[in-house]
Amino acid sequence: MELSDKINSLIKNNDLEGAIVELNQMISADSDDAEAYFERGKLHWRLGRKREAISDYNRAVSLDSSSPAAEALRQSMEIMSFYNRDLYNPGHQLMTTLKPIMLGGTGSDVGKSL
Repeated sequence: MELSDKINSLIKNNDLEGAIVELNQMISADSDDAEAYFERGKLHWRLGRKREAISDYNRAVSLDSSSPAAEALRQSMEIMSFYNRDLYNPGHQLMTTLKPIMLGGTGSDVGKSL
């Protein structure tokens, strides 16, 4: 499958929702089109719809294991599995530092795991 001029134009003009509508129609016409799923997944990712993107990447890979969606899926799963407690909860680092003191510690145990 090659993306239609209309889809390419929509993407170029940053009308990602319009491009998704067009890709939905392509997928409705041919549900075995791995490239359409991959392209739609990329648009979902750009719109912050990670779950939908991963679902589309999975579907594309199930249809064609050599699809570039396999690498996109691997990378997206790596990104989604990243978790840094201090970035998501800045107060966590402060509590990790203060809790030993608040519990009667001497301060020498600051920074140790609770």
